[in-house]
Amino acid sequence: MRHHQLLPLSVIGVSLVLALTQATPTITSSASPVATLLPTAPSADAQAGPIDDTQCNIEELEQANDSQLYTILQELVLRTEFFQHFAVDLEQTCPLSKEDSEQEEEEEFECAGGPAEPDPLLDAFGMAEEEPAEPACHVDTSAQEFQADNPFMTTATSSTTSSPSNTPHTQSQALYELSKQGFQSKEQAGAFQWKQQTDLVEPKPLGAKNKENQDTPVTSSTTSKQSAKTTNIKKEEEDDCALDIDADHNNGQQQWLPEAFWMDMCSHVTAGGTTKIVNLALNPERNTGYNGTHLWNAIYQENCIGIASTNSNTNTNTQDKSVLPFVDDNNKEVQPRCFEERVLYRLLSGLHTSTTLSIAKHYYMPSKRKGRINWEPNPQYFMERFKDHPEYIRNLHFSYVVLLRALKKATPFLYNYEIRTGNIVQDEAATILLKRLLDSSILQSCSSVFGAFDETLMFRQELENTNESDAIALQQSFKGVFHNISSILDCVQCQQCKLHGKMAMLGYGTALKILFIKPSALQLERNEIVAFINTLAKLSQSIREVRELTHLYWMREQEKQQREIDKATLNATTVSSHAESIPITKAGWDSWNTVDGAIGAIAALERQKLISVEQEAQLVTLAIEQRDPVLLILTKHYFSSSPDDSQADLVKLRDLLQARGLLDGTVTAVTVPVDPLDYPDAVVVGSGLAGLAAALNILDRGGYVVLLEKEHLLGGNSNKASSGINACCPGQNNNTSSKSDALAAADSVEIFTNDTIRSAGTAARPDLIQVLVSNSESAVEWLQSRVGVDLSLKAQLGGHSSKRTHRPSNGMAGAEIIYGMQKAVRKYEKKGQVRILVDTKVTQLITEESDLEADKFNEKTVVGVEYENMKDPGTKVTLMAPHIIMATGGFASDRRPKESYLSQYRPELLQFPTTAGAFSTGDGIALATSLGADTASMDQVQIHPTGWVDPTDPKNPSKTLAAELMRGVGGILLNDKGQRFCNELGTRAYVTDKMLAHNWKYYMTSKWDANSEIPTFALVLSSAASSDAKKHVDLYSHKGLLKRLEGVQALADWMGQPVKTVASALNKYQADADKGKDEYGKTTFRGQFGKDLTKEIFYAGTVSPVLHYCMGGITIDTDGNVLDTQKRIISGLHAAGEVTGGVHGNNRLAGNSLLECTVFGSLVGRNLPLQERQVTEQQRVKATSGDEPASNSPSSDSKKRQVSREELAQHNTPEDCWVAIHGVVYDLTEFAEEHPAGPASIRELAGQDGTEAFAAVHNQNILEDFDEDRIGILV
Repeated sequence: MRHHQLLPLSVIGVSLVLALTQATPTITSSASPVATLLPTAPSADAQAGPIDDTQCNIEELEQANDSQLYTILQELVLRTEFFQHFAVDLEQTCPLSKEDSEQEEEEEFECAGGPAEPDPLLDAFGMAEEEPAEPACHVDTSAQEFQADNPFMTTATSSTTSSPSNTPHTQSQALYELSKQGFQSKEQAGAFQWKQQTDLVEPKPLGAKNKENQDTPVTSSTTSKQSAKTTNIKKEEEDDCALDIDADHNNGQQQWLPEAFWMDMCSHVTAGGTTKIVNLALNPERNTGYNGTHLWNAIYQENCIGIASTNSNTNTNTQDKSVLPFVDDNNKEVQPRCFEERVLYRLLSGLHTSTTLSIAKHYYMPSKRKGRINWEPNPQYFMERFKDHPEYIRNLHFSYVVLLRALKKATPFLYNYEIRTGNIVQDEAATILLKRLLDSSILQSCSSVFGAFDETLMFRQELENTNESDAIALQQSFKGVFHNISSILDCVQCQQCKLHGKMAMLGYGTALKILFIKPSALQLERNEIVAFINTLAKLSQSIREVRELTHLYWMREQEKQQREIDKATLNATTVSSHAESIPITKAGWDSWNTVDGAIGAIAALERQKLISVEQEAQLVTLAIEQRDPVLLILTKHYFSSSPDDSQADLVKLRDLLQARGLLDGTVTAVTVPVDPLDYPDAVVVGSGLAGLAAALNILDRGGYVVLLEKEHLLGGNSNKASSGINACCPGQNNNTSSKSDALAAADSVEIFTNDTIRSAGTAARPDLIQVLVSNSESAVEWLQSRVGVDLSLKAQLGGHSSKRTHRPSNGMAGAEIIYGMQKAVRKYEKKGQVRILVDTKVTQLITEESDLEADKFNEKTVVGVEYENMKDPGTKVTLMAPHIIMATGGFASDRRPKESYLSQYRPELLQFPTTAGAFSTGDGIALATSLGADTASMDQVQIHPTGWVDPTDPKNPSKTLAAELMRGVGGILLNDKGQRFCNELGTRAYVTDKMLAHNWKYYMTSKWDANSEIPTFALVLSSAASSDAKKHVDLYSHKGLLKRLEGVQALADWMGQPVKTVASALNKYQADADKGKDEYGKTTFRGQFGKDLTKEIFYAGTVSPVLHYCMGGITIDTDGNVLDTQKRIISGLHAAGEVTGGVHGNNRLAGNSLLECTVFGSLVGRNLPLQERQVTEQQRVKATSGDEPASNSPSSDSKKRQVSREELAQHNTPEDCWVAIHGVVYDLTEFAEEHPAGPASIRELAGQDGTEAFAAVHNQNILEDFDEDRIGILV
């Protein structure tokens, strides 16, 4: 059978709605979206229509709700202590298989984290930031004053909680078997054993026909054993029947079930020894971002209710789309559902709808950063889920009618129920309100809805056909399925979601119990009453929320349409080949305002007789027809129409024009700059991966770029990256032999998004995360196909749900990517399309007044930069361009006590070492903010747990990163006492927190004291782990950061610890690995140590926490445009990479840095408009010649020449640097200055065989680019 999901669960974090949503039928409707039901949708019949399976319509129900019910219910649940406090056990274990449970535990770890690791916000794209100390899924159990005299705790063995909490559910098909067995407690089985029918056969799915050997999802082992027994039914036992069914409907034959059968409807909403009292008013239902997709899959696979038979009840005469039949695997209609199955489905669908409405209504959390005081709605989310499915809203109405019928039937019991909390005033108010609610059924405006559902129609069809065994089977099945769904609530890992799921399911169970039990036998407990009334209130509120969200949606749609009209008007005046992507003027310097100013300056010069009439005409031609940049810029900055301007200013302008040759010769002599790079399409500031990606995309489109880098070498911090680059590429995972490969194959954009949001926490920006993740696959493919980078290996790093971090098979990711990018960009130097200036620092951004709309764009437009050569400071050069791209990196190395961003936002971290280069000083942020650019997350600085401590220079503030991979392959961390202290595979924030907690002040306050000494630890790998990370181990060993140690004694000596202590720690780790879980929650144990520790080969090094990445920076939009503090675009200014803020929220996920640089750098370079140019013949010849292959192939002499090791050793100076690699000798004297990692690592190999050091970092194919430097063969 094919099943269809009711509503996507990507961000629905609420429990009960998991049930049956996989079994939603295919819906086809010719009606317009929303119009079928949504009240304010543009449809005449939108507010009308019968509610199928009932005897009332939408108008009657909403009138009753609005006039009376809603107000009373809200007063009850929000104003009275009795109905606010709910007893719930949120610690029950999940009844799924062990494997599923392990997955749940992993998710729980993230959910239950503290402020440093808040719970994700999946499609929440703008949640709260620093305010909440607890994750969104946390439940406030602060009502402890209620526990002293707790009336709930006396009901542990009552019907509500009678089912044993330790019922075993350990098999992989646990839920399916649970449904098959039917009974979950001895009491339940015993209740049936003494009253079985003589013709009882194996029960069938709900409503199924009686067929031999039919497979059924719901059966009873107890009843099957009794199938051969005969039990006489006595007339005096008629009052014990489960349903109050008129004998006339079954020819005088009653179908007997013990009264106790329906009493335990709520038994699987368990309350065990860890029950807590929760104040529902303090824990309202809202968006938590929880993803329960895996639980939906469990329900789909193991809890299929079954397909109805042709005996389905047809008394309802329904045409409602919500009760359409199932479809099979061929998408063909099968038999319609029985009435009972349809009722249960519609109840669950209605509750799911209510949950979704609560999320949509309370979607965005309060946020100072966003200026939100209260929770705010997301009507777009609402409309996306309901516009094509108005039947889901009808199921909400249906559910409300059913619960109102239960309220009516329970009136005698509830009217006489004594409300007692100890607060006399509160109890009296609650009693009055409850009775007023019960009396609502007699009001004319409400009376019709209280009797609109007829529960006596349920289970009647089988009785009318005298098929008593079917009737019993049907009731068993109905209750069994309800119990199954209730049990799955314990698998929900978000506490707040589980709270509302259990409360609603208990409310539903109570309603069904009321409906199926004779009023004279009804007994309800306090917790059941509380849940029932709160569920009624929930549905009542949801019905109003439909109208509110619909109205809000159409209001915003009108506003959106108006904005689109405004944008279209703006684009019509914008000269841009890609205006739809980035609305920017053709070029800031040549706007009509600038041309107008130039004409004024020219006229003033002629009036003052400083230029001739001929020269005036020539300059006017240059300004209007040629828009000469030199003329327009000079007149802009050296002329003003102010009457205060002196003759001297005009004389100065005339002299400058004369000096530039604009007053001599003809117009054709000065039309445009000879070299397009004098006025390029873009100036890229910074040459890390973000800058190179932007530049290469522009160059590939035929544009012109000037690349400015303040260091002598290109690459920035990107060159140091070692873990890899993330990408969701499920299609590439053909090998699923291992569990990790299977997870990689099952990876999706949604899962990757959730991981990123979880890491980003409360400061997550979903819009930027969506751009990052959705472009990840294409980014990696571009690096592979366009740049030629090998990214064939994948690993699963901390915080990831799948193997998605790509790295080279023979080298470090950052070095390989930067080398390839640099090579690709430099090829355009020969074509004259790019100019690369190193040792060059930008000192100022040049702007002019913007003529764009002030409500969307900043008053300033960036039109160029001012820079200076670091080797000749003080000499400023101006370079004009229509687009400036900031890719200058972060500020982790700026330690100036008063001026740096670290001292402003995180002064306690000033003494921490860092993995960032000394150039990471926040220059780009300062330049942008000087123009009014906004910033985000500036206080969020990532501390990486493992930076290598060089034993030869332990106090050096610059550290080499010990890549995440070292722990991923099985490396463990030991403290100065030789003990483990954490799950090494936890997130960076978690591991760092455990490390810093070795400092007493931090342990007590969770705040780092700037005067404290940074603790150090041992990172230890086994021989197996070191083999998995051979490239990294070789590189770190070559640098002297890792030491090879033979046997545990050598390891203990190196650590300065007794061998017994170290061996004990390793033995315990091995024992935990054998069990599959350790005390810190670690469940993955790769690279285990050998059994004989005396013979094990260890690799160990010293590490400490280090500043690694700055999440804060310039605020951008999804196109990479820089925004000011009013969220307006600063035209002409773009940014990508670590210089920006918001992409990573509070904490960057490992592997997302290189991805961010590639995605956003490429996005900017791909979308910004290029200038229209008339290419000269000289430029065309140069561009063509650049395509010709260079004749750099090695000569026959260099191929044949043999170089001895003695000769090689003679070339060992910086001025004469020969290095042998893979048997070939190269002269790397000139290349050493261009080496992305600096010349030192090349020169230290001068005169030697550098194969081992080279192979630790690079792929051999890189050497193809060095054929011209080849000397000969090493012999």
